[in-house]
Amino acid sequence: MYFLIAFLILALACSAITIKTLIGYTDIGMSGKILAISIVILGWFAPLLVKIFQHTNIISGSFASVLVFILYSLFGFCFILLCCLLLRDILWYTFYGLAKIIGYANWNINPKNVTVLAYANNITIILSLAISILAIYGGVKTPKIQEITYRTPKIKQEMTFVQISDVHINRYTSVDKIKEIVELANAQNPDAILLTGDIIDDKISKIEPHIEILKGLKSTYGVLASIGNHELYSGINSWLSKFKQMGFWVLFNKGVALGDSGIYVAGIPDANTALTNPALNVNFERALRNSSDKQYKILLSHNPEFVNYLNNKHFDLQLSGHTHGGQVFPFHLLAKYSNKYLSGEYLVNGVNLYVNNGAGTWGPKMRLLAPSEITIIKIQPEKTNKK
Repeated sequence: MYFLIAFLILALACSAITIKTLIGYTDIGMSGKILAISIVILGWFAPLLVKIFQHTNIISGSFASVLVFILYSLFGFCFILLCCLLLRDILWYTFYGLAKIIGYANWNINPKNVTVLAYANNITIILSLAISILAIYGGVKTPKIQEITYRTPKIKQEMTFVQISDVHINRYTSVDKIKEIVELANAQNPDAILLTGDIIDDKISKIEPHIEILKGLKSTYGVLASIGNHELYSGINSWLSKFKQMGFWVLFNKGVALGDSGIYVAGIPDANTALTNPALNVNFERALRNSSDKQYKILLSHNPEFVNYLNNKHFDLQLSGHTHGGQVFPFHLLAKYSNKYLSGEYLVNGVNLYVNNGAGTWGPKMRLLAPSEITIIKIQPEKTNKK
């Protein structure tokens, strides 16, 4: 309920600001104003409409997928439009203020000039639309293969892992997209496939075709998975059971040694699980119970912030997701504020951290300056200089 109230307040505020900035100071006709107001309100409230469709099953099938795609794209467009409008006005008023100071200000560059403002609005709308199309392309295209390498004296031969995170599979997700991700992962011939949460974002009964394809993930040591917050929202107990039925190793405060490779992989749940049951809280000691100091230890943690509680006596490498790399700029700024570790490689207290941008999207199928990815992680024996 609190989340709904917060969303309604935010959507109303963003709608009002967008409408006022876009048409509040122009002489646009009434029909134009009604059209603009309708599009803006529909866009900002689109996520609420999608949730209503999802919970009531008013629409279903391919039509529902297309409609949801359109609504979320409109939401993304309104977000980009508002950002462009605010940035434009900040720069414009700053420029006009400086022009006044040096005595070069005139009516033709005044932000309150209705004629000039109309042209500026049209340019801003076209620019926002172009950016939105670019972002949609970034959201629907094949995830890029990102490769990183770590070296350690704790292993004798190279090990290859594929990390997949934040696919957010729901009833509106294309089955072909999941097939594409599975084929890309399997093509790397990995020693293990590591899932770092938010793979799922719906009830089991609604995505059975997607599940059948996801079961096709193959590697030498299988699929090892940690839990994200969206598995929690979608029914954590059901998904824990389903993952096990699919043959996945669900690392819920536990770990497993990968044969005699010298590598130990552990996983912890998302912090939100403790809100449903204190017994489901994160427990590093349990996750490390079967490990030894001689092993190279990898932690799968959906939330990257847990690295702050670790040092290299606990784990050598933490793999995370959750942030989507910001997904759509300038949302990066808010994501960076709430998550210190946004994307890519970090070294924290002697622990290597890698934050995956995710292979899917949440909300709009849009990505801007935060490309989707599937990560190949190579752990190699550390080279020694021989005399």
